[in-house]
Amino acid sequence: MHPLLHPVPAWSLAVWSLAFQAIKVAGSEDPFFVQRKPCPAACGPSLHPDDWTVYHSAERLAACEEPMLLDFNVYNPIDDHTTDVTIRACTAGDSNSNINSFLKAPPIDSKANGRIARRNESLLHYQSSDAIEIKETIEVASWGSGNSSKTADITAAAQQIQRYLEDSSAADTTILFGYARGTLIGVYSGSKIENKGAASVVLQKFIDHVETEGFPEHQVVQLCGGDRDSDYVLGIVADTSGNFSLAQKAVTTWITANCVNGADKSIKWTGISILEKPATRLQNEIQHRDFSNIRGLNPRADCSVEKIIGGDTCEKLAARCKIPAATFTKYNPGSKFCSTLQPGGYACCSPGTMPNYAPKPNPDGSCFSKTVQAHDTCSALAAANSLTVAKIVSFNAKTWGWAGCEDTNLHAGIKICLSTGSPPMPAPVVGAVCGPTKPGTLKPTSGQTLSDLNPCPLKTCCNVWGQCGTTKDFCTVTKSPTGAPGTAGCIQNCGMDIVNNSTGLPALLRIGYFEGWNNERDCLNMDVRGFKDGSWSHIHYAFAEVTAGFDLDISKVKGQFEIFKAWETGARKILAIGGWTFSSDPKTYNILRQAVTAQNREAFATKCAKFVAQHGLDGLDFDWEYPGAPDDQGTGIPPGNADDGENYLKFLTLLRSKLPSDKSISIAAPASFWYLKSFPIDKISKVVNYIVYMTYDLHGQWDYENKWSSSGCPGGNCLRSHVNMTETTNSLVMITKAGVATNKIVVGVPSYGRSFKMTDPKCRGPMCTFVGPESAAKPGKCTKTPGYIANAEIKEIINGGGAIQTWNDEKIDSDFLIYEGTEWVSYLTKQHKDQRLVSYFLAHFAGTVDWAVDLEDYLNGGGNPDIADDFTELEPWVPCTDSYASLDDIANAEADIPWNCGPLYILQVLQSTFKSSWATYEGLIDDDYDEHYNTYADYIVETAPITLKNFYTDNSNKYFTCKIEEIISCCSTCGSLCKHCADDESAACVQKGPGGWYQNITEPCAPDYSQRVDPQAPYLYTSYWHLRENTANQWWADLANQTGISKEFVELISVTLEGDDGECGQHHQCPDYGKDVDVYGITGGYTKEEVANPKDVISKAREKLASMSTGLDDAIIDIRQSAYQGDPNDLVDALSVPILMIEQAVKAMQEVSKLGEEIEKEKMKNLILTILSAVLLVVPFVGDAIAGIAGFTAIGRMVALFGEAGNVALSVQDVIDTPGNAPLAIFDILAGAGAVADALKVKKAADYRRAMNSETAVKLGGDIKQKLDKISKVVNVCKR
Repeated sequence: MHPLLHPVPAWSLAVWSLAFQAIKVAGSEDPFFVQRKPCPAACGPSLHPDDWTVYHSAERLAACEEPMLLDFNVYNPIDDHTTDVTIRACTAGDSNSNINSFLKAPPIDSKANGRIARRNESLLHYQSSDAIEIKETIEVASWGSGNSSKTADITAAAQQIQRYLEDSSAADTTILFGYARGTLIGVYSGSKIENKGAASVVLQKFIDHVETEGFPEHQVVQLCGGDRDSDYVLGIVADTSGNFSLAQKAVTTWITANCVNGADKSIKWTGISILEKPATRLQNEIQHRDFSNIRGLNPRADCSVEKIIGGDTCEKLAARCKIPAATFTKYNPGSKFCSTLQPGGYACCSPGTMPNYAPKPNPDGSCFSKTVQAHDTCSALAAANSLTVAKIVSFNAKTWGWAGCEDTNLHAGIKICLSTGSPPMPAPVVGAVCGPTKPGTLKPTSGQTLSDLNPCPLKTCCNVWGQCGTTKDFCTVTKSPTGAPGTAGCIQNCGMDIVNNSTGLPALLRIGYFEGWNNERDCLNMDVRGFKDGSWSHIHYAFAEVTAGFDLDISKVKGQFEIFKAWETGARKILAIGGWTFSSDPKTYNILRQAVTAQNREAFATKCAKFVAQHGLDGLDFDWEYPGAPDDQGTGIPPGNADDGENYLKFLTLLRSKLPSDKSISIAAPASFWYLKSFPIDKISKVVNYIVYMTYDLHGQWDYENKWSSSGCPGGNCLRSHVNMTETTNSLVMITKAGVATNKIVVGVPSYGRSFKMTDPKCRGPMCTFVGPESAAKPGKCTKTPGYIANAEIKEIINGGGAIQTWNDEKIDSDFLIYEGTEWVSYLTKQHKDQRLVSYFLAHFAGTVDWAVDLEDYLNGGGNPDIADDFTELEPWVPCTDSYASLDDIANAEADIPWNCGPLYILQVLQSTFKSSWATYEGLIDDDYDEHYNTYADYIVETAPITLKNFYTDNSNKYFTCKIEEIISCCSTCGSLCKHCADDESAACVQKGPGGWYQNITEPCAPDYSQRVDPQAPYLYTSYWHLRENTANQWWADLANQTGISKEFVELISVTLEGDDGECGQHHQCPDYGKDVDVYGITGGYTKEEVANPKDVISKAREKLASMSTGLDDAIIDIRQSAYQGDPNDLVDALSVPILMIEQAVKAMQEVSKLGEEIEKEKMKNLILTILSAVLLVVPFVGDAIAGIAGFTAIGRMVALFGEAGNVALSVQDVIDTPGNAPLAIFDILAGAGAVADALKVKKAADYRRAMNSETAVKLGGDIKQKLDKISKVVNVCKR
């Protein structure tokens, strides 16, 4: 429990998806090695991939820095992150290596891997009885530039493949891959290539070439082309970037007997000795019969056959059949036969019917099954077994792991049906720990399904790959296109919801740990009486130890223990036993293991019960970290015993029987699958009163080099919060699914931060990294431990000012601090700890437990009993019986107000203000408003044409193009004075003469007259306006949004411009002279009935305001009765802004009544602006419903219309229109029914109020800012 000395995190399964920890594992038989170890199991004596470890992503390979052998279906898109893949792997090097290759990858010594000795003897050393030695020419094709740093990795991977081929007795086509630290090598060897000879000669030649010549980015070595079919193709592909798709493409090219082309560079190796086997024809039993009399052959007899292989043609098949091409065609009729040859299928070499190779079901009714190999496809399997792809699909509708017949979905290693019958048991998968693929699994019994088999420990989710976890990768139920079982998502104990949560406790538990040794620090010392009276339900005094004789020993923390026992407090006094140091120290770790055994538990339980009675304690808390631990916990101690968990349960049950019912028993439990799985936690929860769930230290310096410690962070050294709420929730899901009721779980919160030294002071975000492996973080002045800093020290740093940054990430509910450039800290403020307390209680958890209270603040006292008299007691909690009429009254009496009563008295004043203000507001609206509304609406209609004209002229060239009727003449007539003229030789000049004519010229629209012949007299011109097609939609949208005028009230008109009409002369344009043609005007249908009535806004706000009023009434009652679950100060800050805005709105409406009916123009403005300001003050209460009030944007237009006179209303509108502004955010949070009763929502609204700057408060007008300041002052005084 003691995090200061805790080198290993209480890991949350939620974070790492049950990934391995880079620590020493107990032996090599850990069933969870796939997730706990970086590398797969050793290749061992078995060279068959069925016995290898299975992974499901290429990224997983990168965790292991040892060379590996890989097997997978070459048609699966291994590099595609969106597709499920299966990779079978074994470690050719040290499978017990725990090195994270992302941060610590020592160079591979190819010589240390063991060079295959060059052979001086003849290839006859490898030659099988029918193989012959042939001298071949092999191509070496290269792409890209060299990378000398990868030479050792290339040779290491090649040597592992070389060993495999040397030892393999496989006579079929061989496809194999080697992988070493991001470098990938693939080998294809046709069935007629002698593997041992290829390994000895070609791979050795390749290794020598790499070591002497270096290696490019990508290279292939290939023996292919010509008349070779795929049985006689040999290829090596290597890539330094680990590009699986390139390697797979090369291999699939060789499968079809083709060569990889398009290299940047190519050379030839000549005279290379290869052992090749002669072609042999498939013989079926028919061939052993007497075919001398062909004419008499039964026409229904089977023909003799030749197997089709990659690269085959009918000519090649006829040659192998040793028959003429024409005869071959006769035996294999069909116009498409030769163009659709399917590798794996057959061709007839004699008369007769093609044999039926379709497998039959097994005698027990199960199907004939086959395990998919690296080069299998459904089409090839169908051809080889006289089936169709459709039949294979139908056979496997219920086969486990059947993802379909697309080549990308057929995974190596799965068992599939090639006949009718019941599906086979799934193939066992090395490393599977749950579900039917776990090795050794028997068929399900009656009433079971395959998915029911082998459930995960703690009832965590089991996915289709046979792995346990709590994240979406394990727990989400999905369905593949085939719908077959075992093909997608979760198969068992699915879901990511907290369960067992139907019932909560009548009162929450707030438990605080007290570090009995805190007086040993130079500072940050606390007397045990520093616990606020009434604030804590339980105090856990830490830690007693256990002697070798199983007595409880408090000698190391005795200084405060006597004070603790004697102190009269309402909190229950619990003694905590054990802790991290005691549980993991090599000198003491075995005591608790022995204390709970059958031989000792009676004596231990008896002594514990006696100690409780002797010292007048209320209970015991056991912090054994951890029974049945699967590893050495980073301390070098032996792993736990397999029976620790059951022994622990039996001890606790025995102790329960010895203690009175009013004495409690609790245990501390880790928020880590690896450690919690050894606890029979569901049974323990029924014995103990509550469980302290250690949901902190989710991240720390120990993450360094651990690829799986932080999601998306391969180096493990990313800056992450140790109290991440998302990860905490996943841990809570885990323990509740394990069978523990939420009302038995007390959730851990810390009073300390985890600190790191940043590698880049400018970096921000979850991918930023920290220095390691040892912590370089600055120690706290009192805690003096790099990586661990008390909340009191954090607050002191923040209050000291300087170059600090603090923020809260709401998504993960964590607080952060950066100081001195590179010192990074994650922590929880007291406010956010309190917020979690409320949220847990509302979710029916028992409450929270704080490690440790003495870390939160600098307090007086602490240490030895001699200084106890100097301890300053905290002010007591007193009843709040007074009442005040105003905020001023509270401010004047602040010195006499008890510290716990200030928030209540302020809320009472706000409640009174709210009720009286809203009643007055409604009365004013009901009595006086309607008689003034007509004036308001008439004014809006009257000004609409001006508004429309101003809008389109102010934005004319944004939406419109204009043609201006200009006078044009021949250029020689007007010379340099002409802005527009026609060339003298032009047709226009010739036809119309020098006198001039009118012509429409494209120019900017008004009010830009810069290109007019006479810019000072725009009325002399006619302008033809045209709304551009590409801006029309935006024009109508902007018009409605910015003026409140919708399209239906606008029509095309012509407007005569003001000024001298001039003389038309005899030109046809005369009727439109001095006009704007096709501009927009208001229709006659736009009347005051179309104007938004602000009263509608008020009506929509009434319901939500009534809900807030009721919520405030209930909250005040709860505060008086000490039943309010949140912080009353939060309620004050959350409600002060909306209530004061309502009060200000009342004052505005009262001003309306004074203006009277007969008003002049200036008073008209005042009337309208006053109405608008009042309405805008309650707009935030309407929220999204404002969109349902037709034409409401006209209010904004009216505010803007008055310019400076509208500044007050405009500032209010600016506040409510600005996204993220505090008032709007507060209204949005508190608007819903029951929101005031929701402590979390109130806390969030309060945070917005506290973040609201003075400028925003001033914009709200009136005396709102002054009153907010007054409230803040009173609250701060009462917090003393």
